Amino acid sequence: MSFGFYLFIDEAGDEGLERVRPMHEDGSSEYFVLCGVLVRASRYAELAQPFAKIKGMLGMNSSDQIHFRDLREDEKLIVISSLADLKFGLVAIVSNKQNMMGYRWRDTSDKDYVLATKGDIVSAD
Repeated sequence: MSFGFYLFIDEAGDEGLERVRPMHEDGSSEYFVLCGVLVRASRYAELAQPFAKIKGMLGMNSSDQIHFRDLREDEKLIVISSLADLKFGLVAIVSNKQNMMGYRWRDTSDKDYVLATKGDIVSAD
């Protein structure tokens, strides 16, 4: 029996809040989306095979990443309809940044990311 989990995380949009589209034509994205899929290690192969099949239908190698922004509309439909047949949970946080334009909680511009790995703290700066 395999223990543990895989957590797949992706984001869309950017974190900019000073100038936001559509109110500012040259502003940052209107939405920021953070999404995660948690998969038990014991189910990884069960989900990896369908993803390889989806990539094959798109003419991609199994090691390639699927980026929706690079897909045509018909290819997006292939991905979405194929994913609908799979059983997995998804959590998404969607922020309409128009509601937060100009908001500042604290200055984090100096630190993009801080990661904790096996008890060690690793900073990106």
